[in-house]
Amino acid sequence: MYGRDDFRSARQKMNPGYSLVSGDPSHTSPGQAVSGVGNAFNEVFRAIGKVLFIILRVFLILTGITFVLCGFIALVSFIMVFFFHYPGYFSTHSFGVNLFYLPDFLNYIVNPAIAPWILVLTFIVILMPLLALIYWGVKMIFWFKAKDGIFSLAGLVIWVVCVAALSLLLFNEGISYAETAKTESEEVIEKAPANLYILADRTVADLHYDKEISFDEDDYNVFFIDDNKGLFIASGLNINNSDDNTVRVNIRKRSAGRSRIDAARKAEGLAYNWKISGDTIFIDEYFTIPANTKWSFDNVRVNLYIPEGTEVHFDKTTENMFRRQHYYDDDWNWSWDGESKEMVRSNRGNNQWIMTEDGLKRSSDKEK
Repeated sequence: MYGRDDFRSARQKMNPGYSLVSGDPSHTSPGQAVSGVGNAFNEVFRAIGKVLFIILRVFLILTGITFVLCGFIALVSFIMVFFFHYPGYFSTHSFGVNLFYLPDFLNYIVNPAIAPWILVLTFIVILMPLLALIYWGVKMIFWFKAKDGIFSLAGLVIWVVCVAALSLLLFNEGISYAETAKTESEEVIEKAPANLYILADRTVADLHYDKEISFDEDDYNVFFIDDNKGLFIASGLNINNSDDNTVRVNIRKRSAGRSRIDAARKAEGLAYNWKISGDTIFIDEYFTIPANTKWSFDNVRVNLYIPEGTEVHFDKTTENMFRRQHYYDDDWNWSWDGESKEMVRSNRGNNQWIMTEDGLKRSSDKEK
């Protein structure tokens, strides 16, 4: 039988690191060395993780602050423009149109019965993302946990439903503008007078309107009275060479509708007054649409064809109509009006023009 010494000798041969005195390993085993290296890597990765976490938190805080500021500014701007009609920079001519009058103008564009629904749905579609942006921004900043999954899902469903409903309403109303058509009427003065006078009959200055929407790029101005009591649109004036010795007055009306027939019917119904009396042509500065009729991108243009050599005389209104269409801004002087605190234009030359082979020009320009 083996004795205790033989047992210890066999044990030592099996484990050279085994101490005969203490019974513990006399030096670090390979497994322990690997474990120590692993612990060192764990510490390194833990430190890198803490750094990345700090970077992530800083990024989330900055992103949250950006979300809150952008959402809050957009929300305040939206409320100020469409609820309080505050005429700040962003609400007047920022995009070439008076934004804060658009909700009032909506009654003339769509069916008045669904106009409130379009406004409500539009507000929901715009406000909900802004409120969500602010909420998620606050959550990023303060890093708090909340059981908001159900509320977020419900809000998303409501927003999607509102977007779908608004899209259907706008699509249904948009069909009304699918086609455009023009109608024309013309009258001829067989023998052109040496001096032709173009005067205004009804002018915008005589209107008592409440609001105006100006589409700057198209020089398209709409004047309307609250409570659907009237809609007036500025007309245009073009003057061209005539190919004979006659003066022709061509009135061109344009409108939109569900079909070309519908658009032509709407264009024919536009109310515009003009007349010829001897050597004088009287035209209105604006036209109107029939009662209980929606606005449909309506337009009226007065096209005059005048033979070469004819002297043309305007009044202030008709000359402004002609200049707006032909952009004769270089003929105006700009001056500061101290009472109204704005720039005003004044004509520095006379209002006598003459038709040349190159078109209508001022008499002084032709002499030069």
